[in-house]
Amino acid sequence: MRTFYKSLVFGLTIALLKYLFWKLGLEYWDIGLISISGLVAGIFFILASMFQAALRDYKGADESVCKIQGSICSMNDVIISAELMTPDKFKSKHLSRELVKTFQIIKSYIENEKNFFQLQNHLNKVVNKSLSLDRVVQPDKIAIYYNYLNQLRIQIGYLEYSKSLHFPKVGYNFLNFFIFCLIFLQIFNKSDNVFLEVIFLFSFATVLIFFAGLISDLDHPFLRRKAAFRVDLSPLKRGEKAIKDNIKD
Repeated sequence: MRTFYKSLVFGLTIALLKYLFWKLGLEYWDIGLISISGLVAGIFFILASMFQAALRDYKGADESVCKIQGSICSMNDVIISAELMTPDKFKSKHLSRELVKTFQIIKSYIENEKNFFQLQNHLNKVVNKSLSLDRVVQPDKIAIYYNYLNQLRIQIGYLEYSKSLHFPKVGYNFLNFFIFCLIFLQIFNKSDNVFLEVIFLFSFATVLIFFAGLISDLDHPFLRRKAAFRVDLSPLKRGEKAIKDNIKD
């Protein structure tokens, strides 16, 4: 909603400026929509390209979070099966608690409270504590366990890459330049019906700024306090709760 309100305020400001300049007689040229159709088409082309790229990266980050949840829960399944097969030799709770802590640290990492190296150090501790599995679990299941761990590292690596994966800044510069050029041309444009022109300019400016802000939010989903669209943490919360419930049982 913050993006919507910002665009609404901007659109109202531009509409008031248009009315004020008309009242003061500061309209200097007569430009039809056909004359600026190329500029409008260029703006929407850039908007579409940036939106497609930002949405793809945003959904990719969400997909990685779901895969992370699946990898950790699958690791816990191997741990539980080890206890079921050798209840006298192995207890799963200490390793399951480490996986719960893994969920918590990954959430802190996504929220920028932990960095990549702190997360990697924790995973190294998980590996060290997983060595106790080697003595009680069959080699094929150990291979499955470490395969899930490897997939977990890959997805975390993708999240780290996603944190710095943004649409080139020049795209935002060109978009803002074209938007303000178009608005500038329309503010000083002569109009036969000023009220219709004010409504048009308000609607047009609001839509353009809204979509520009929407793309920026989609492109920065790890800015937890600023972005309207954030990486979804609910899969991690569900996975953490599932393992905690298993520990209680």
